Amino acid sequence: MDLMKLFDGYVRNYHTFQLNYAHGYTAAASSERKYFTQLGSMLGYQPLTADDSERSKRPMDLAWWDQYDAERKVWKELVLHLEKEKTSRKSEATLEKLFADTPGCQPQYAIGIFQVRKKERIDELLQAAQRMCKLKDALLIIRLKNVEVYAYLLSESAVIQSKKACIADIAGTLYMYFEDEHSNGKTGELKRFYHDDEAYAAWCRENEAAYVYNYFGGSDGQADMNKIHRANCSRLWRKSDEGKRTTAYEKVCAANLDALKSFVIGERGSSWSYCKKCMQVEKTKATETSTETPAETPEGVDDVENQQSFQVAT
Repeated sequence: MDLMKLFDGYVRNYHTFQLNYAHGYTAAASSERKYFTQLGSMLGYQPLTADDSERSKRPMDLAWWDQYDAERKVWKELVLHLEKEKTSRKSEATLEKLFADTPGCQPQYAIGIFQVRKKERIDELLQAAQRMCKLKDALLIIRLKNVEVYAYLLSESAVIQSKKACIADIAGTLYMYFEDEHSNGKTGELKRFYHDDEAYAAWCRENEAAYVYNYFGGSDGQADMNKIHRANCSRLWRKSDEGKRTTAYEKVCAANLDALKSFVIGERGSSWSYCKKCMQVEKTKATETSTETPAETPEGVDDVENQQSFQVAT
């Protein structure tokens, strides 16, 4: 079984889960469990969820079984063990559960699905998995916030293949996609950076005429903290922010302003603003043509960003 092809299918079918940013972990976990349960059944295996039977000898979120013994009324061959963990501090314990050495009940394949908020946590989990994994085929799927999804195919302690997918909201539904397949499509219009200053700076160097949205979030009253800038706006590049430009809050970028505005309006409604320094023309147009004018930045809040010339570190 090619586990990385299972990841490809997971990415390309993610929109069928009918999830959006408003859904919590429970809804997402239920949809993903249902997907892998149905997939196992379609491949001809017997899927069992929350499998902690005496026969299995190991508790599992989901198991795929094969080779039914009609006389003993048991499934004999454990094909796949899948675990899903949302809490970062419990991830190592979940890895131990996934890679447990259980005599007489070892899976042929293992899949672990994890969720983290910081990119450096991905490296920590990957290194832990490499120490624990004794299987020839194991797949780690690590979701970084609602931004990116990383997949690592392990053969014992070696990572033999990796992939990255992105997440985008399209008309209220979350999609996953591979950038190289959608570089010219609608889903490829947005670039999102979180805990990845290097990639963010590189993108801005190559797209100085593009646009950047500071995704601060917060309440409806914080429109001044949720700004659209030009990528070369000096307020994005103050020295004091070096090393933490995408850690305080996510940057969502696009070459097309309309595409970025559609995303922002979908996320924030009218509770966002244009940068008063670099986006004055667009702000004026919006005031003249829109009945839902974004809230303007109050005087004196400009130091949220910066006041110096644009110079992306090389």
